[in-house]
Amino acid sequence: TIGLELRFSKLKKTGKQVTIITLVQAMTTFIFVTLAIVAYLTVTNGKYLWTYGLILGAIATATAPGPIVAVVKSYRTKGPVTDVLLPLVALDDAIGIMLFAVMLSLGTSFLSGPVSIGKMLMEPALEIFLSFGIGGAIGLALMYIAKKFNRETDGFLMMVIIGAVFLGIGLGQAVHASAILLPMTIGVVLTNSIDERYEHRLTQTTDLFTAPILLAFFTIAGAELQLSLLVKIGVMGVIYLLVRVVGKISGSYFSAKAVKAPPTVVKYLGFTLIPQAGVAIDMALTTQLRFETTESLADFSEIGAVIMTIVLAATVIYEVFGLVVVKAALGRAGEIDAAVGDWE
Repeated sequence: TIGLELRFSKLKKTGKQVTIITLVQAMTTFIFVTLAIVAYLTVTNGKYLWTYGLILGAIATATAPGPIVAVVKSYRTKGPVTDVLLPLVALDDAIGIMLFAVMLSLGTSFLSGPVSIGKMLMEPALEIFLSFGIGGAIGLALMYIAKKFNRETDGFLMMVIIGAVFLGIGLGQAVHASAILLPMTIGVVLTNSIDERYEHRLTQTTDLFTAPILLAFFTIAGAELQLSLLVKIGVMGVIYLLVRVVGKISGSYFSAKAVKAPPTVVKYLGFTLIPQAGVAIDMALTTQLRFETTESLADFSEIGAVIMTIVLAATVIYEVFGLVVVKAALGRAGEIDAAVGDWE
């Protein structure tokens, strides 16, 4: 679904601005969170500081497109902030996923003994390459089927899309590709290889089965939240929560100003990037599974549990307050008919 939002034709108008702003705010957030976590663990004589710092820093880059798209669609927002925001959140998650793949490999390498730089970089590079390759091939096949067997009803289209995603996930697991990046690549290839008039049928079709999947996903993810760890990781969780917001807002502000974006984009874009949910939780789950299923990391399984708890706890807060902030920011930017709340 994120991939379907990344249509290259829509990037032509604001493509350069979107790319620069996305890269700068993502890297700013990553650096801020990583250094803040490392500094805190250094001062408190904590263990595994770079493992925690690098992995949490990478997860912090992810922005939840769901709540943002929901506000945009519900209030039919229109303006420069919206024009930049929609392609940005899709590109932001793509960058975050690739960064996470590298940092997870790098972070765990600090625990499993000395590892060569080549081997350290080869694993995430291969994971990204396989994700793009398999996802691209399935996306092209799906495009051919969608065009060849175009029918009046969307039932067939929905079955083909679900089958393609399941096939991609299965092949991805077999060759250790990214379970996030691969299906997103399918969406990107598909949406950019069909007629734009046909695009709404794709999004309507995926919307039909997205809701129950998200319901199950968040229920299962919530079951992983270990309340007993909250006290233990409280300060580190608060650091993650606050520093991520600082990174998003400051990175967006300075990069938007540098590329001479409209004043409303400079002032309000960063606030619309606060929500965090599905992709971040999936990254946290992937981290936890890596520690639980890798024999050499079995003794460090608590690291995965701590990261999962921090991300889940932060997600609850981001989802409750982030949606309100997005709504208020777009309102103050003049892109919603009735602005909600006061924004000073």
